[in-house]
Amino acid sequence: MGVHINAYQTDGPPPSTLCRVSNWTLAIIPCFAEGTVLETHFDVFVDNRLKQSYRYNISRTGIQWIGLLPFFWINLFTTDYKESFSDNVLQFIADAKRAGLL
Repeated sequence: MGVHINAYQTDGPPPSTLCRVSNWTLAIIPCFAEGTVLETHFDVFVDNRLKQSYRYNISRTGIQWIGLLPFFWINLFTTDYKESFSDNVLQFIADAKRAGLL
């Protein structure tokens, strides 16, 4: 009894056909990708009953093309998936506290 939280992630939609072709050609064919990569789910149970569900997206926007390889270092300054997941957890905690569940 008490409060129980299920946390899990699901994959977003698969990449577009053009981006798959870009991967197969080692990025010779350019591709622009934008959208949800992962969705983080938090389900809050109180006394074994679902009380509230929270969903947070981890999105990505980017260009894939071999001509941009010299600019790959810019990725070092962007948020990675671990940081995005941590931000989702912090957002969930804030939202659940605001709702009085935690």
